[in-house]
Amino acid sequence: AVQLPDVFAGEILPKLELMDTLNLARVSKAYRDAVWSADGVRSLKEKIKTHLVKIDKNKGWITEPLYWAAWHGNVPAVRALLESGEDVNKVLRRDNNTTLHVAAFHGHAAVVKALIEAGADVNKSASPYTVDASGKRCVIHNVTPVFLAAEKGHTPCVMEFIKAGADVNLDVNLARNDGFTPLYMAALFGHEGCVASLIQAGADIHKAACNCVTPLFAAKNKKHEKIVALLKHFGRA
Repeated sequence: AVQLPDVFAGEILPKLELMDTLNLARVSKAYRDAVWSADGVRSLKEKIKTHLVKIDKNKGWITEPLYWAAWHGNVPAVRALLESGEDVNKVLRRDNNTTLHVAAFHGHAAVVKALIEAGADVNKSASPYTVDASGKRCVIHNVTPVFLAAEKGHTPCVMEFIKAGADVNLDVNLARNDGFTPLYMAALFGHEGCVASLIQAGADIHKAACNCVTPLFAAKNKKHEKIVALLKHFGRA
């Protein structure tokens, strides 16, 4: 890898299976740098396809290397893929999720930061499936990365989005227009750090969903006392 980098990247690395490639990256800095170089990642897509066939999970699974790199929080892989020409705002799934959505959902703040620095759209809207209160499968519209990070309680990710100018008051819409905001979701699930960060960033404390439920009401209902105190304090300001 060090003495013959062109031969290694062009002849040896493409012939290794996916798991061998990933394991090789852990051996030493020289191998890691070679695996996660722009040349090294070009063969990953075919390796992922082959691996999914091998483990009999090739139907409907995503083969985009950026998706897997973001899923696992692999910053060197993400950067190498972007350097090799991958589109940072490429839609990875039919629901319009991008790499930034994936990183936000899994709480990989370092990946979020790297993607934002590479020009990722922090307000990119996706439309994933969910299950409503009646158990019926439906589509949610207008889901941005900061919404996912707030819902899951990933405060460092939320802070990265705020620094990048993400819209903290954008609400998601189901077929019946529920209108949940990032602050509402953070309050509902008891994520104190996210709530505090969103309030400081100008999130509308009084913005209610279509059922007239505010973040304060949601926090009270779930007995998140610290969040209730936060919302009451800033709600009087």
